[in-house]
Amino acid sequence: NGYEQSAVIVVRVLEGNYSGELNNNITIISSLDISIIGDGQGMTIIDGKDVDWFLNILSWNGIVKIANMTIVNVTKNYVDAKLYNQMPAISIENGAIVEIDNIEFIRCHGTEGGAIYSEVILSVNNSYFFNNGDSNNGAAIKNTGTLTVNNSTFIANHAKYYSTIYNDGILLLE
Repeated sequence: NGYEQSAVIVVRVLEGNYSGELNNNITIISSLDISIIGDGQGMTIIDGKDVDWFLNILSWNGIVKIANMTIVNVTKNYVDAKLYNQMPAISIENGAIVEIDNIEFIRCHGTEGGAIYSEVILSVNNSYFFNNGDSNNGAAIKNTGTLTVNNSTFIANHAKYYSTIYNDGILLLE
């Protein structure tokens, strides 16, 4: 019950490969500040095994930070699997402020935004997006909120429309 008394929660994810139950398909519903911090790209690996998504953030007025990990193989290629409503690796709704730092997204296949779908204030820093997509809109990111991208690399991401980033909000590239 300590989390009920704290306004800040830090989850430390140690080096290793994480997949399956309790490691994917996680929904955060909170107004707390939550940080999920790994040991680094290629060291802390979240693997969806072509089935699962990682995070669905439904946070109100909280700050969520995700840092220092690799997120790979999130959901099936929806075109090949003929599944037309798949979540991306990270889906963010309802007023949160989200910071993504030093995350590697590889082979994430959400229908709207291969790796990230965002309706909120989102900053993506020092991150790497490779071979994400087969999405309708936004192979790597679909944004309808405010998105800032800083010092990040996008390689070989592909979508039916609006290739790497689909933006229907505010987009700042730094």
